[in-house]
Amino acid sequence: MPGVALGEITAASAATHGAGAADRELKLAEWGAARLRGSPSRRAVLSIQTRKSLRKWRDRCFMMRERALDRWLFPRGKRIAFWPWKELEEPVRRSFAFTRHRISFTPLLSGGGDFDLVVPLSIETLHAAAADDSLRRRNPLPIPTRQAIELCDDKAALNARLRDLGYRRHVPADAGQSVYPRILKLRRDSAARNIFRLDGPADEVAHRLELDSPDWLQQACVPGEVEYTAHVLQIDGRLRRAITLSFCMAHDRAIKGRDHVVIHRRCANRHLALFEEMLNAIGFEGLCCFNYKEREGVPVIFEINPRFGFTLGPFFAAFVRSLAWERAERVATVARRGRGPV
Repeated sequence: MPGVALGEITAASAATHGAGAADRELKLAEWGAARLRGSPSRRAVLSIQTRKSLRKWRDRCFMMRERALDRWLFPRGKRIAFWPWKELEEPVRRSFAFTRHRISFTPLLSGGGDFDLVVPLSIETLHAAAADDSLRRRNPLPIPTRQAIELCDDKAALNARLRDLGYRRHVPADAGQSVYPRILKLRRDSAARNIFRLDGPADEVAHRLELDSPDWLQQACVPGEVEYTAHVLQIDGRLRRAITLSFCMAHDRAIKGRDHVVIHRRCANRHLALFEEMLNAIGFEGLCCFNYKEREGVPVIFEINPRFGFTLGPFFAAFVRSLAWERAERVATVARRGRGPV
């Protein structure tokens, strides 16, 4: 619900609190959105700074609850290794504050070394993990196959596959010359470093080299002041955990990652069943994030990022209890009995 999503619906929260609680939370968000749309003056009651303070308070309360559950489920804690990524280290460590887990940022060790959990952060480290059969068998966080990583990393290939699978209305339309505004983006990119909006002929002249390159993709601009990022965990064909963030932009043609975000917050998500279905259709298991806008309530997906999303950092500790620890324990038990790999 653009700009007013008051609740949060995740696969885990529905399982913990029941579908009824999730439905009530979503209805509350819809009611709040309708109230604000009906009276513009209400929107001015709270300043942006006040809304940010309330969002921080909500996030702290949410993580306090998650850490309490984590301490109860993992009284001895786990040894967790993240590949080094300077920008992510501080929010990830903050996420695990007051838990019993021992966090390290270290390069890949064969088979995951002595760590209980290994978390790849970049496309390159995902490929390295996918090539490590021992790690793939025992890691509680599933590592996507190389084919799934390659597909999701190539935005043009992913769009074509989703259209072929029947999800055409959930993919931005391709845009040709003289269509304005339109989006020009690098097929393989991260953090919106290489994405531009073309508003007229002058922009085409400025980007003529990119327009002539097969490494770049042109898409129709999807208007909307609110963009969403859904961080999801898919294990054994089922979406086990999700956290969704909404980003309110300054105008409806803004590009998240390049233009100013007025405010962001955790929000409700009515599309998780669709996302689970899509991931099963493309054969993806593990952690990923959907970036999308809504067009008349229908999600239009800009990308499925196959790696750890940057904005998941402050919340990742909430995902740990939903990982496939039963798989890791099964592999460890077989190894202790000397039966070799499973």
